[in-house]
This record gives sequence, C-alpha cells and structure tokens, in this order.
Amino acid sequence: MINPNGDILGCGKHSEKPFGTIYKNSFLEVEYEKSKVVDKRNEFLLSQESECKGCKWWSYCHGDCPFSTEESSLFTTQKSLWCQSYKMLFEKVF
Repeated sequence: MINPNGDILGCGKHSEKPFGTIYKNSFLEVEYEKSKVVDKRNEFLLSQESECKGCKWWSYCHGDCPFSTEESSLFTTQKSLWCQSYKMLFEKVF
C-alpha cells in the first residue's frame, strides 16, 4: 500500500514504520526492509520457544499476518489469534 505522502506500507494497518517511500527508495531497498521484518518474525516463530516450530501447517500460514495477533506491532513475535481456526480448517481441507 502506498500512502498519499509516498510511504510504502505492508497494509492499511501498518502505518507505524513504512518500508520506504516511492520518492527516495528503490524497489530493492523496500523489499530488503520488508524481508528483514519478515525474516526476524519467522526466525522467532520457528524457534524453540514458539508453538509454530514443527507445525505441519507452517508452509500454509507462515504465522499469519502480524496484525492478527493481540499486539498492534508489525514486529510482534506472537502467533496469530486465528491459529487454532486455521489448524481446524487445514485438517478438513487437506
């Protein structure tokens, strides 16, 4: 999503820290900033402390959107509030 001021965001809920701006950053720079956030979160969710480690449905949900947690931060290390629902859905579908 691109705000009127040129900020590039992950979605409408992600206004705290843009990944860059269309006026100053290349696509590669924006993608690099986005991947740092995604990689950091995925690294935690797949660690020993997380229920996501070893989950057979990881390849489908990847921890879901960070904004579907109880925290309102893109940098949250919580799993999705919808985790149990996704697991039930995937069990039925697959």
